[in-house]
Amino acid sequence: MKYLQATSTRWLISLLPQLALAAPTVKQGSSKTFYLITCIEGPGKTENYDAIAYYTKPPKSLTENPEEISKVSRPRGTWEGIDRKAEFNDGIFVAKIDKRADSVKTGEIAGTGRFDGEDFICFKASGVLESEKPDTCTVLYWCPSIDV
Repeated sequence: MKYLQATSTRWLISLLPQLALAAPTVKQGSSKTFYLITCIEGPGKTENYDAIAYYTKPPKSLTENPEEISKVSRPRGTWEGIDRKAEFNDGIFVAKIDKRADSVKTGEIAGTGRFDGEDFICFKASGVLESEKPDTCTVLYWCPSIDV
């Protein structure tokens, strides 16, 4: 009986490398993030617009330049209660901010987003996207990926 147990144990141990290779891989979480912003054009201009800033990696601060910015309306409109679509080189981001999101507190859930099949959750945010000078852009919503 001991011979059978020892043989079985050796056989199982010999399978470990194959089992490790056959184990399902866990998808790395996405680092993509989007900021929904409203901007006033630089010195001497009175135009305003809404845009979505796209970062492939979360910025350490809002002074970092996004990979891309896509304007979604000119003049500035509302984000709440309507779908906004922005085209980027990597795909299309659709933001769906809840109708009453303008009344939620900073940091609370305000809506959702979708970028090429990847889901995002949007939070009420505040701050100034300083990388867009000479334009002044105010951050209204922040949308990180929920793919973890």
